Amino acid sequence: MSRSWCRRFPYQWWDTHEFDPQRPVEERIRIARQHHKAVRICGACPVRQDCLEFALETSQPSNIWGGMTPKQRSKYKKELSNV
Repeated sequence: MSRSWCRRFPYQWWDTHEFDPQRPVEERIRIARQHHKAVRICGACPVRQDCLEFALETSQPSNIWGGMTPKQRSKYKKELSNV
């Protein structure tokens, strides 16, 4: 899949590792807040759908992609396959 949509991503300066859920236990509250913030940001992002499609097609195991957590993407992918 082409990643040309990445050039249109308005938040390229963000460190996407900030949203990585694979952090130590003591950081979980901070991570939850960051996930909430990332999902809010994704809601207004013009490349949200492209980002989500990329994450689904490449089975991204972590981080927020297209406004969804890894668990949400997994559930969504299963729902799509049942349609």
